[in-house]
Amino acid sequence: MASTTAPQSTNAISFVPKLTQAQCERERKMCKIKSLKTDFIRLGFHAQEVDQVFASPEIDKLLLLLEEESGEEGGNHLQPLTLWNGELLKNVIARFEESSSQEDTLVSDQGAEQEVEEKDLREEEIEVLEAIYAEGFQLLSNTNSSSSEGTSCTDNDNLHYRIEVTPTQPLYMKQHDASTNANNICHLHVIANRRGYPLSLPPLLWFTNSILPPALLRRVNIQLQKKARELTGQPSVFGLMEYLAEGLASWQTQYMEEEGLTQEQVERSDTEEYNYQRQKLRAAGKPYTHQHILIEQQRLTDETNKQRQEQVCFEAKTLTSRSAGKFLHQQMHERIEEEVDAAGRRAMNDALCRGEGSDEARKATEAAVKEMRKFHGL
Repeated sequence: MASTTAPQSTNAISFVPKLTQAQCERERKMCKIKSLKTDFIRLGFHAQEVDQVFASPEIDKLLLLLEEESGEEGGNHLQPLTLWNGELLKNVIARFEESSSQEDTLVSDQGAEQEVEEKDLREEEIEVLEAIYAEGFQLLSNTNSSSSEGTSCTDNDNLHYRIEVTPTQPLYMKQHDASTNANNICHLHVIANRRGYPLSLPPLLWFTNSILPPALLRRVNIQLQKKARELTGQPSVFGLMEYLAEGLASWQTQYMEEEGLTQEQVERSDTEEYNYQRQKLRAAGKPYTHQHILIEQQRLTDETNKQRQEQVCFEAKTLTSRSAGKFLHQQMHERIEEEVDAAGRRAMNDALCRGEGSDEARKATEAAVKEMRKFHGL
């Protein structure tokens, strides 16, 4: 009987490298920080102000609480304004006051009796505002929070709230469909648990709107800050609400006029410069031929293209990390498929070596493929 050489099985197995838990946590942390920074810049804060706050060591404590707060029902649409019981917003507004105010930074110097009086005034103000604005008043702070959870609130924990602002004149909108009107909602966020408010310091305020541009939002909040300083010494939130409702439409109109005038000035300046250069050439007796016009037009075109390329490069850099992640995921998927195929072939080879039939070898192959996919979480 002729002898046959049986196929030999191999024991070499390669594993796809996986990210460690520390690497995953670090990537998740960086994504959260980038997302929060972008949200605050869209609210009208400057990038430098936001970076200063996120450079604080307490940001790590905030990120530990972020997953718990993001899972609460109805809280996602308010982040990052209500994040960490409003403490993050409080710190960013404080940086905004330092950078935007031309006056000396206000410091509260008070005793125990004044603190009690201020606390009573803040509580009375909340009752009045809630009665006036009814459904437009919303309490945002967690009344069950305490300093042991990582926050730095020292008195009334229930003094972070927001009030819906109704402008006396409607705001200008580019679109008038139902979705735009639904998003055209203005709110004033108030953090009144500031030591010294209302007798010696104004409250911490921030006006928000999902439609208005960040530059206009910042301008409105600067106006509110100035008005709040004028009203120091008494509960001022109601007066600030009236001031905001009356002036919001006019501030938007002024902003739009200035932006349009700026664009008109740029276009007029470019035209005047072109005409001036043309007159200089004529006065010098130089032939101003059609070729010179083409050269000047080409120069202007090159400058425009350069600016567009710089903008495209800037936007492309923001997508680098996302593209790298997609490429890594695709590469890992391909390697996993290769290992699954190798496991199937290896199982069939082992079954044939044991003298099993084609059906048993096929079942062994399917079982090995299923086990390998399960191993990789597929």
